[in-house]
Amino acid sequence: MRILLTGGGTGGHVYPALAIADEIRRLEPGARFLFVGTAQGIEADLVPRAGLPFATIAAGGLVGTSVAQRLRGALKMAVGVWQAARHLRRFRPDAVLATGGYVSGPVLLAARLLGIPYALWEGNAFPGATVRLFSRWARAVFIPFPEAGRHFPPGVRLFPLGNPVRREVREADREAARAALGLGPGDRLVLVVPGSIGARGLNRAMVEAAPRLLARPGVRILHVTGARQYEEVAGLYRQARIDPEGTPGLTVRPYLHEMPLALAAADLAVTRAGATTTAELAVRGLPAVVIPFPYATHNHQEHNARALADRGGVVMIREAELTGARLAETLLELLDDPDRRAAMARALREVARDRAGEEIAAQVLALARSRR
Repeated sequence: MRILLTGGGTGGHVYPALAIADEIRRLEPGARFLFVGTAQGIEADLVPRAGLPFATIAAGGLVGTSVAQRLRGALKMAVGVWQAARHLRRFRPDAVLATGGYVSGPVLLAARLLGIPYALWEGNAFPGATVRLFSRWARAVFIPFPEAGRHFPPGVRLFPLGNPVRREVREADREAARAALGLGPGDRLVLVVPGSIGARGLNRAMVEAAPRLLARPGVRILHVTGARQYEEVAGLYRQARIDPEGTPGLTVRPYLHEMPLALAAADLAVTRAGATTTAELAVRGLPAVVIPFPYATHNHQEHNARALADRGGVVMIREAELTGARLAETLLELLDDPDRRAAMARALREVARDRAGEEIAAQVLALARSRR
């Protein structure tokens, strides 16, 4: 059984593909994989780390950019389709699974031209342009919940199975994780994760909020800045007279491969509202202050955040309304109210789909077998 995976640009497009691949391996131990991404995307690091064969193509965006950028994107896509077709002919997959991002477009077009069946995963409440376009010819489109289906054309084969979360996130033991991170019984950990490519406004607000949080006994901050903004954020901490490398209670990292441990150990999170992030919050039952990325295509992160905020699982703050003072006040209110945090955790677990990855994997395998 051969499955070609594609998706990239951010962790939110890569981690779901890796989670589904892991479940396919469990259901079909002899399955073979090829992951197609770009050389510049985060997938170029994450996929080899996960032990999957990795190949690259050219890809560029066509939505929400200038005319010149669209022309460059169209040229890259044309080259990418040719490169993708070469990978498809060499690997000869039984099925293709795309999890979004610019790189998915050329691969899906090549698969359609070659008559190779494909399935799509869309984790957001509002689907991306690539998924909407190619959903018309997909054998299956996996969506987070039934309401997301209204944004697709009529006749699309929709499967509201939820968003896959890696087993290491779902199964991490809280007490073991807290011990591994050096947390004591009375410590309360605030996990700050702006996203795999960083978020300047959120990072700045967190630096401004940090002194008030660190003044509280037992409060610990783990701030994962995003690789592109680590030096800038470290400089902001120094300007605030906070040593990012030597202040008790504060840990600042550009990226964290041990994220499953951090999610299990945390008492409260500050995050964006990507599909993978919100799914991980739900599975872990981790209360959070969520700041949607305001420039996401079709504002899909606010749709994701509202879906959880309306259920009482998170507190949503728009970035235009975000200040260090407001963030500090919100976090301190939640840290001082364990009953509210417990209620938020229950609300999140009620919407969690623990078996989403397994159910999607079974559907992908059924698609692959249908071609044999």
